[in-house]
Amino acid sequence: MNEQTTSPATVEEHPPSPTRRWDPFSWFSDMDNEVERFFGDRRFPMMRALRRGMPEMPVPKVDIVDRDGAIVVKAELPGVKREDVSVELAGHDLIIEGKREEETETKEDNYYRMERSSGSFYRRIPLPEGVSDENITASYEDGVLEVMVPRPPASTPGTRKIELK
Repeated sequence: MNEQTTSPATVEEHPPSPTRRWDPFSWFSDMDNEVERFFGDRRFPMMRALRRGMPEMPVPKVDIVDRDGAIVVKAELPGVKREDVSVELAGHDLIIEGKREEETETKEDNYYRMERSSGSFYRRIPLPEGVSDENITASYEDGVLEVMVPRPPASTPGTRKIELK
């Protein structure tokens, strides 16, 4: 009788790398990848086709700094025209939104190609309480939006004697 022996599979555990930070939301991506792997193209094939065909414009990169008593918000918007950018104050939030439309055309001896792409973006940035919309200024030059929001006056609680009754 020929008996075949098998040994249990060994699993090596690696300690987390000290240079890699833990991302608490990475499991969303991991879960989506596992569902994608399990169901393959059977899971929402129409949505996948739409996602591949529609390029999305990423959320614009924003720098927020405190300069000369103002909050300065700088947003990089490459390829976006001035008339396609909107900046507004809604409550205590600064809202930057817009759209980008691009059209490229290539004419060669033996072929012709025209491509169009478009996308929109939206960014909501919370501002400190007490911000007034009166002196907010915005400028747009070479694909960089700069919004200057005057810092609200600091409310320092004063001391006041309270009389006992």
